Amino acid sequence: MTVSQRIRKGQHSSLRKEFLDIMTDYSAIMEDYRSKSRNLIKRQLLLSQRRFTEDQVEEIIENPDTNIFTQEICTDCSQLQEALGAIHSRNNQLLILQETMKELQDMFVALSAIIDEQGETFNNIEHCIAATQDHVSNAVNIMTRIEPSTTVNRKLSCWIITCTVITVIIFVVIIIALLIILPVRLLS
Repeated sequence: MTVSQRIRKGQHSSLRKEFLDIMTDYSAIMEDYRSKSRNLIKRQLLLSQRRFTEDQVEEIIENPDTNIFTQEICTDCSQLQEALGAIHSRNNQLLILQETMKELQDMFVALSAIIDEQGETFNNIEHCIAATQDHVSNAVNIMTRIEPSTTVNRKLSCWIITCTVITVIIFVVIIIALLIILPVRLLS
């Protein structure tokens, strides 16, 4: 395992731990918010001047159907109408917040899975890059070793060709000279 892989793994672990800590804090804050909302709804139900059992209060809080509020609270008093509107609003906000929290949690779970999956892909890419760098450096080393010998081989080839051409020219001149001189000597 390379140093960068260990660093990435350490960063991934620390980010995951920090994410879990934040989600734990978020859950505590959400529970506190729910508790405060429940207490507020209980107080507003007490304004109706009717007695509710604890089970009825819990049913009213948990039930998204707000018809219970309209049936149980006296609608004659404008103050109670305002309290009812506030209760409906808070209840709807709480339900929306719960749905949003569930969606957010699902997104974080999906994000965590994607990060884990991408981590392996990044490690593969990093490994391929390192292997490519090794191959390139080996090729550069081979080319630097081959280049001087190639230059020497070219110079040597040029000398050999030059010498061969000169030798052929000398033989041709000798042969021509012999052909010219022999017939002249034979004739004389």
